[in-house]
Amino acid sequence: MSKLLEQINNEERTPLLFSDYIKIKHGFAFKGEYFSAQPTSDILVTPGNFAIGGGFKSDKFKYYKGIVPEEYILKPNDLVVTMTDLSVDADTLGYSALVPKSESTRFLHNQRVGLVQKKQEGIDFGYLYYLMRTREYQKYVVSTASGSTVKHTSPDRVANYSYDFPSLETQKKIAEILSAYDAKIENNNKIIKNLEATAQTIFNEWFVEFHFPGYEKVKMVESEMGEIPEGWELSTLGKVSNNHDNIRVPLSSMERNKRKGNIPYYGANGILDHIDKSIFSGEYILFAEDGTVKTSKNTPVVYLVDGDFWVNNHAHIISGNKVSNYFVYLSVKQINIDAYITGGVQPKITQFNLNSIPFLLPEKNILSKFEKITIPIKNKIKFIEKENISLKSQRDQLLAKLI
Repeated sequence: MSKLLEQINNEERTPLLFSDYIKIKHGFAFKGEYFSAQPTSDILVTPGNFAIGGGFKSDKFKYYKGIVPEEYILKPNDLVVTMTDLSVDADTLGYSALVPKSESTRFLHNQRVGLVQKKQEGIDFGYLYYLMRTREYQKYVVSTASGSTVKHTSPDRVANYSYDFPSLETQKKIAEILSAYDAKIENNNKIIKNLEATAQTIFNEWFVEFHFPGYEKVKMVESEMGEIPEGWELSTLGKVSNNHDNIRVPLSSMERNKRKGNIPYYGANGILDHIDKSIFSGEYILFAEDGTVKTSKNTPVVYLVDGDFWVNNHAHIISGNKVSNYFVYLSVKQINIDAYITGGVQPKITQFNLNSIPFLLPEKNILSKFEKITIPIKNKIKFIEKENISLKSQRDQLLAKLI
């Protein structure tokens, strides 16, 4: 690696405009009347699918059920760029993402998203993908954007970015190195997803279907939640957890840029950035406060985090008291959150509504058996998540050095 870094630093570079080699195609204005809250085989790629720092986010899809023009169906690994950002700090404007591979769905080229297309040879698209994830490039895009509340850029503004490119061979080497990190992270995410599905399946079987060990011998009794096993207690989320919202502190993107480090900075949609200091240390549950941040099944977006981290004011912070954090986490992941969202213009889940969510407390012996099975699963997930944090940090440090 040191030899490659030395080669890159000593190599003569050529100043080029993006527009010399690429053009950016506008997306199609798909009709709102055909948008669907229910999953379909067609997914609209929107600015919400771009992560802060670049990359594709698969946790917030918009579906489409109308007729689709063939020329606006994206292909796997197509390079796309977000042209609009609704956030105050324009955290994602101009960043790039690669369209994921999928056997069962099509990704559609929606408006406010640009498709990067090649005009002539000379730039490696793998390298360009990472170049369009650098802070220097994104600062340029934001500085040339229009709009005050909502930031917009255009194909011409992005294409006018000037950069000193290394040779095509070096571009390809750098892209291979950085993509190896992303491939490992993606594989880890698949393992995490499978482990989480296993734990949730066990939870549902025991505490939703009530097929826990020995259930045949337990009497079912009537309750406000329907029939429940005798000896189990009806409670609320507020009674089985502690709330730590008073410690939340938001930081602007400008403040975060001044305080770069390795500490995860969380918001409603997960990690937004990495800074130099934490305000929490330990295991907590983060619960999205914004009423628009939910899954396609109307369940809440929640995270079980552990270690040192910072949280802005868009996520509730709770921890279990009568039951473990993991049991609380698995319980709240599947509730229908719509009933607890208030507010019209700015819908949110208030602390009061959060605390009022019904919660079923199982008999202690059943809880103990459940945790004996699932805590090792949780620990495996935590280990892989920490590995991913380390991999992302290494990738980002290399990105700054190699690009």
